[in-house]
Amino acid sequence: MCTGSPDVCGGSARLTVWQNQGTVSDPDRYSLEGPDSVTNRALSTQVSIPDVTIEKCASACANSGFKYAGVEYGSVLCGNEIHTSANSGLPATDGCTMPCAGNQDQRCGGPDRLNLYYSGPVQVETVGDFKLKGCYSDEVGNRALPIRQYVDGGMTVEKCTDKCFSLGYTFAGLEYANVNCSSAIGSSAVPKTDGCTMPCEGAPNTQICGGSDRLTLYEYTGSSPGTAPTLLETYNDWSSQGCYVDTVNARVLTPMPSALAPMTVGNCVDACEATGYTIAGVEYASKCDGDSHLCGGPDRLNVYKKAPPAPVQKYTIQVLDYQNNQVLGWIARSYNQFGRPTYTEDFAQATTYEKEGPTGTNTVFDLRQTDGSDVTYTYFGAFYGDPQFQHPMAMVQQTPAGSKGAQLGTIGIDGTMDQSCIWSFDPNALGQRLQLRWVNIDDGSITMLNPFYNFIDGVGALYGVVDINTYQTVSPQAKRLRLYLNEVVEENPQ
Repeated sequence: MCTGSPDVCGGSARLTVWQNQGTVSDPDRYSLEGPDSVTNRALSTQVSIPDVTIEKCASACANSGFKYAGVEYGSVLCGNEIHTSANSGLPATDGCTMPCAGNQDQRCGGPDRLNLYYSGPVQVETVGDFKLKGCYSDEVGNRALPIRQYVDGGMTVEKCTDKCFSLGYTFAGLEYANVNCSSAIGSSAVPKTDGCTMPCEGAPNTQICGGSDRLTLYEYTGSSPGTAPTLLETYNDWSSQGCYVDTVNARVLTPMPSALAPMTVGNCVDACEATGYTIAGVEYASKCDGDSHLCGGPDRLNVYKKAPPAPVQKYTIQVLDYQNNQVLGWIARSYNQFGRPTYTEDFAQATTYEKEGPTGTNTVFDLRQTDGSDVTYTYFGAFYGDPQFQHPMAMVQQTPAGSKGAQLGTIGIDGTMDQSCIWSFDPNALGQRLQLRWVNIDDGSITMLNPFYNFIDGVGALYGVVDINTYQTVSPQAKRLRLYLNEVVEENPQ
């Protein structure tokens, strides 16, 4: 019996021991009967208090900075570890029967028996629909729960389970105060009875957050977990390249602090693209802060790559004899001595063009030379000649902004058409047979020019003819042509 009270305070070579878990409202729930020995105490420090009760014992030890409190035969003992030996510090199933002096309804150990209590953080049994599975082993190279997450502020079990739940995972684990999630437990996870001893930063007095190579593991037992993040396959003209390994000391990509918060794949890509990069990666978030897509993970990058510009289709213009469809050659890269286009029989000397004009239509278009020597006059067309007879075909300028009455590819000066580079396809011909349009700048009327090749003063040149019969009468040596637009096939497209 305890001194000053009828409580049981241990006995001969016996301790009554308590485990303090905060406010002791139900002492028997936390009691652990165990043997003790006078010569080898399970708890090393004895404290004298009158009218011993479990509450007084637990409070006295806690106030003195001890984690363990015990009562044995009316005596209070404290310690930060339980000393074990053959006949001390081990669980017992009987002997803790002595009433406490300060509360006859409580048991204060017995002879060589200790009622033991613990004051400190524990592995929380339940958090919402998450249930504790226990303490499990883990390996750095083979994570039991491979999805690493991060939360703001001090870690708690609630923050861990809430984070994993929000991502749609059914397992949540705390290791060394880090959050780990997954929908399955990896092979490195083996139940352990030791090692889960690290207090949670956000609840250091009540919760355990795993330990070194140890997971405090929880499993979701409810019916409706959250939604797991998904991979954003494309963003504008960027596409996912997969998940890549990264390291702090040898970054795969250049850090980009200018990315806007909250983090999304779009914000990351926009920041990289604005700086001129064609590859972007998001890391260290798993789920993006700003949406429900994946944003990498610990030492893992979700990588995106900008698509290269679509190759611009190039064309050559094939020249055929109008009468017999014999191929004469192609419009040449070089010009005649007067700086006007001509044709060549050598395909290697053929010039190339790009079509320009209203998007999505072939009704009218311009033909811009891509490999010519004159950077000012780059459009194949004609300039003003005799409106009833012929217009010399030439390299001209495209319509500048503000030209009077100008349509696509035309320039007007003082109310008169000066030059034109408007082309269309002949709707009555097979293939892409070209027609050069001459547009009256005053009324918008269109005259189709018929291509001819003629020699003037011994120099061959191309002409767009209005009146075919008159022109052939005046210039019988002139050869009427057909012009066809042919696609250039790249030998090694990238």
